[in-house]
Amino acid sequence: MAGEHKQVKRAPLISNVVKEYIDHLIAEGKMLKTVNKYKYCFAPLQEIATRRHATRISQIDVARVDHYRAARAAGGETRKPSKPNTALSNNWLFFA
Repeated sequence: MAGEHKQVKRAPLISNVVKEYIDHLIAEGKMLKTVNKYKYCFAPLQEIATRRHATRISQIDVARVDHYRAARAAGGETRKPSKPNTALSNNWLFFA
């Protein structure tokens, strides 16, 4: 219909996506140790997003993920990324 206003759905907040993903892991019966690893990996990403004024999941791009990985390396994280770390750039973005 002409002149009909369609409201654009905004992307969810990063904090909401993280919370929902953690809730999803718990509902799937993941071990507490695994859930805590995910929380540990999400914390720095949320901090970096906040510093770079990203509040919505749509604002997470390759540059922000690269910044996250560089920050981990600068912090002494030299070991190969674990499954939860890999999920940051794969699973949870599609979860949103």
